[in-house]
Amino acid sequence: MNKNGSHAKNGKRHATPAFVVRAERALHRVARKVRAENNRLGLPLLVWSNGKTVLTKA
Repeated sequence: MNKNGSHAKNGKRHATPAFVVRAERALHRVARKVRAENNRLGLPLLVWSNGKTVLTKA
């Protein structure tokens, strides 16, 4: 995937708007920081999975 969010050279998939790419990157960055902070504090990570909250190892 290139930096505009479009896939292979064949052009079958439309490019993702730039604001969506930035938002995805920001969410990944925040998720990484939350995992690191929970790991530092020894807390479990709450994850939403199939309509339920699930405790996972940080």
